[in-house]
Amino acid sequence: MMKKYNFKKARKIINVLADELVRADMGIVPDWHSTAETVWSKEDRFLINLSRAKELGGLQGSYRGIPKLELLFKDGSEITIECYTEENKA
Repeated sequence: MMKKYNFKKARKIINVLADELVRADMGIVPDWHSTAETVWSKEDRFLINLSRAKELGGLQGSYRGIPKLELLFKDGSEITIECYTEENKA
């Protein structure tokens, strides 16, 4: 099954936590360094329209990796949340 980015979930989480955030990135683990992109920053807000996004870095998701949302907070702490929906092509 393909794990596709859940942009709707990411947008909701970012909107709830925006006052506490510095940055939000999305990417696929274990290929984070080649797939991750900043989707929100406190200076620029949403860099990618997550309401309309279908893919990130040319990828809709992954069959082997896990799409995640990484949040960096003003206090320096970070959390990473799995952020995908499963697509069954049976």
